[in-house]
Amino acid sequence: MVEIISDFVTEQMKASSVVEVVLEIVPLYVDAEFILVLQGLCLTRLMNFLERRLLRDVEEDEKKLDKTKWSLNLDALSWMIVDRVYIGAFPQPAGVLKTLEFLLSMLQLTNKDGRIEETIPTGKGLFSIGRGSKQLDTYIHALFKNTNRTILYCFLPPFLAYGRAE
Repeated sequence: MVEIISDFVTEQMKASSVVEVVLEIVPLYVDAEFILVLQGLCLTRLMNFLERRLLRDVEEDEKKLDKTKWSLNLDALSWMIVDRVYIGAFPQPAGVLKTLEFLLSMLQLTNKDGRIEETIPTGKGLFSIGRGSKQLDTYIHALFKNTNRTILYCFLPPFLAYGRAE
């Protein structure tokens, strides 16, 4: 099922709403904790399949995937995944760290041609001196923001205290 969703994310526009619907389809008799664990499991597998699919496409000479489709979906998907991190869908630290690895891998994939270093900072503060000639795509901003959110989550006291309490 997750492999089909991964294909849908890479080949269809606005597939994030389908992912959201699939995550919310659960039996009525289960409790909220089980739903979160199930969503975390599905998202972990989706991240694995999606990462493999995108990396395989980058390595091949003939690109099969349309970047306009998967980048739009990656934007929404990164927000959805990190929101689930914060509500507890990944109860084990390993799940949170896999999410962080996925986001960093997507940033690395995006920067394969060095585009990120050549961009103009979008801030208007003291440190936003224009060095480059291009601006970043919205999905790259979403990846940066959600990577930062995930790193911040790793410094929350409950995450740091995991495994220490007896």
